[in-house]
Amino acid sequence: EGSDTEKAMQTFRVSEYLSENVSDEDIVLKDHNYITADTWMKLYFMRDYYYPFSRSYFKRYEDTTKEREQCTLKMISAPASAEGEKCYVGTGINFIAINPEFDSTQFKKSEKFWKVYSGNEIAVYFRPVN
Repeated sequence: EGSDTEKAMQTFRVSEYLSENVSDEDIVLKDHNYITADTWMKLYFMRDYYYPFSRSYFKRYEDTTKEREQCTLKMISAPASAEGEKCYVGTGINFIAINPEFDSTQFKKSEKFWKVYSGNEIAVYFRPVN
């Protein structure tokens, strides 16, 4: 009781779903901030160390002494922004795994994203490549 076991199990279930339903051409972005045990997703894909892409902790993007790539932040936080759109086109990311409690509104409002998986702790949106 009080553990994150059920949250982790939801992450494992969505990881299994994605690994069985995405092709080698599909690219997944996950949120490291609000998804429990998200790092384990790598084992379901077994592509490389940096797959799936990940939005990191917010403080990483705020460090003014280090120029950081902002795409993973913009693609989840502001997917309809000019920067977010440019990042989606540039990276080819077409699946996004987020915690629906914190980040679903911007995807629900957009006609460019389709919800393909839904759980209490994790949801997946698909963005068809234009």
